[in-house]
Amino acid sequence: MAAVLLTFTAESDAPHWPERLEAAAQALESVFPGDALRIALAAKDGVPDAAVPDRPAYFRSRMRTRRRWFALRGEKVTAAFAGATHPSDFGFLTFGGSVPAGSPACLTVQASFATATENQVERALRDVGDALGACWGSWTPRKLDAWRRVLQTGATDRQGLAALTPAGLALPRLAPLAVRDPLQPEAGAWWNYWSARTCARLGVDPGTEADWRDIARPTPAGAWLVKLGTDAPEEITPDAMERLAWLHRRVPALGARA
Repeated sequence: MAAVLLTFTAESDAPHWPERLEAAAQALESVFPGDALRIALAAKDGVPDAAVPDRPAYFRSRMRTRRRWFALRGEKVTAAFAGATHPSDFGFLTFGGSVPAGSPACLTVQASFATATENQVERALRDVGDALGACWGSWTPRKLDAWRRVLQTGATDRQGLAALTPAGLALPRLAPLAVRDPLQPEAGAWWNYWSARTCARLGVDPGTEADWRDIARPTPAGAWLVKLGTDAPEEITPDAMERLAWLHRRVPALGARA
């Protein structure tokens, strides 16, 4: 697998945020043993990264700032794929987040890693989401997500992805959210982490409704992991596109319809 980016959203006014972030960092490290998130990335250009000897203290200090911005990376440099040689093909394990501009009710957290197995991606999505008490989280393979953004947000189609869409298949156009609601996923994803409260907001009950039986599993914290496929398609396929389209038909409350 190539580079992976997981995105989570939680309620910014939830209690014990430093402890939640520490638990989430430990959960991510357990997926990638031997690589500790102990380097703080600088917020300004020209300022060197710094070692973090006391990570709980780092989280406490960052959660006292207005935007709650934080960013940590691991110590290992990892190739995104076998045989990589260019510097841009290497990366670190990272964990960071902030309160998005104009959306004070949300804390958005992201985790990224250069290489992973599907099992590692699933564990990270589930365990980090549970540790954060996230309202929702998502992961979509990069090329499939680029196709989704072209159709749903009008993103510039530099790769000609729209032309790959099968005849008769469509995704709903989504409007940008000026102010985000932490319980409202911005769109459907290939793999989705939905808390019980987010499921209620979306109007779905994966525990009882038959069409979720084969794709949804509960997490230890009572959320749901909804996976449109057990595979992680590196290329855009008609089947993967149809599954994403099905999810948006099945759950019209995903995103804000334009």
